[in-house]
Amino acid sequence: MSETQQKQRSPIDTDRVVRHLSRNFSVITKDLGRAVKGNALYNYQIEFAYMIDEIQRGPEYLAPKVIADANELIATIQLERESNK
Repeated sequence: MSETQQKQRSPIDTDRVVRHLSRNFSVITKDLGRAVKGNALYNYQIEFAYMIDEIQRGPEYLAPKVIADANELIATIQLERESNK
């Protein structure tokens, strides 16, 4: 293989990514009220927390997929909020 085919990926700055995702999640969910066991906000928070944990403690090769999933969750919440207006 040539050197261009063996191009190494730069490592993901997981701390920065987690801060960014957390900030976006907080902004999107701030008007959803209180999290009570069983309501939508509570379920979103649980799902998001597991994703953040997977990004921080999971295998490095899975991080891009979990980051994409977290972004998709945030986009889904935003779409649901816009459709309920």
